[in-house]
Formats: sequence, structure tokens, C-alpha cells
Amino acid sequence: MDSVAGFFLGLGVWFGFVFAIPIAMALMLGVIALFAKLTGYKEQVAPMASWLAFDPELAYAPGHTWLKQSGERMRVGLDDLALRLLPNVASVKGAEAGRSVAAGETLFVLRLGSVEVSIPSPINGKVTAANDDGASDLKKNWLVELEPAGDAYKSLPRGEAAREWLTSEAGRLVGFAERELGLAAADGGEVSIHSVDSVPADKWNALLKDFLKVEPKKA
Repeated sequence: MDSVAGFFLGLGVWFGFVFAIPIAMALMLGVIALFAKLTGYKEQVAPMASWLAFDPELAYAPGHTWLKQSGERMRVGLDDLALRLLPNVASVKGAEAGRSVAAGETLFVLRLGSVEVSIPSPINGKVTAANDDGASDLKKNWLVELEPAGDAYKSLPRGEAAREWLTSEAGRLVGFAERELGLAAADGGEVSIHSVDSVPADKWNALLKDFLKVEPKKA
């Protein structure tokens, strides 16, 4: 009898342990949900334009540079589409401080192995600074700072208008890649150039000319 009682006692303890785990987890999730409701916490989801990352606070230019206001100056960087077409950037050289540039003139030069890509200024202005550490994180860093000449930058899309434009550009890039490069978009429709040598030079040149408004050249 003692052995039978011990068996059932052990069985009860085992079932209690098995059921206690999901009950404890449910209680924990309930506490987390209650905390989130009381504090107004919401999980932060990065804004996207189709499969491209974008920041609704930035202004976007046709050559796939972005502009961020810093006081009376504008800081310029490269958007997600541009970075997908410019693999393995080794260095960035910005225009010298004090130099005046017109929209379309070279603002900074990217070095990709033996290739240089000159990125045009999105607006008229005077260079006030170049970010020497810009190449360390091109997804986040600004590269050149400008004192704008005029208000042209105010007409560049931002917010929902920027999302719509970038979404259109994402679709246009997928079409170009499939039609001209024979590249099938990855899951989610994404297109990226992983190395300069992975596509014919003339096709890559055409890609940059069409989307970034530039023509690369040998360094």
C-alpha cells in the first residue's frame, strides 16, 4: 500500500509540475501585457517603403541621397536603395569645407576597390563639414554638411510622400534587375548588388546612372 500511495503521490507531483509551467508562463505574459497597457509601451517597428528602410523625418533627393536638418544646415547621407547598389565602400572623401557646390556637382566620392563613384549634391549650398567617420556606418552616418543656398530642399519629399516615392523606386529597381541583369528578386522582392564584379560593368554603370544619376570610373 505504501508503494501504491507513493506512486500516486509522485504522479500527482509530476502532473502538478507539468501544468504549473504553462500557468506560470501565462501569468507572466499577462503581467507583461498589463505593464505595456499601463505604460503605453509599444514595440518599435522600423518604417519601411516596400522592402527599403526609410526615415520619415528625412528629406529624399532623386539621386538617392537624404537630407537631415541640423540647425540652419543640412546633413547629407545615402539612402537604403543607394547602399544596395554600392557594395563594399572602402572610403568616402567629402568636398572641402568652404567650397560652394551646385545641385548636380560632386559632393563626395566613394571608393569601391578600384572604382570611384562621385555622388552629386542634391541642392545648392556651401560645404561646412565632412564626416571623416562616415564610411564606418553608411546606414546611419551623414557624410557632408551643407549650408543651403535657397529653399529648394524644402520641396524634397519626406514623410508619406517619401515613402510613396521610395516604394515606386523599389519596384523600378526590381524591374531593372530582372530585365537588364537577369537577377531574380530575393524573398520579399529585395534587390542588392553584393559585389561590383557580380554584374557586367556596362549594366552596373547603367544602373547607377539611372538611379543615382552618376557614372562610376576607374580610380
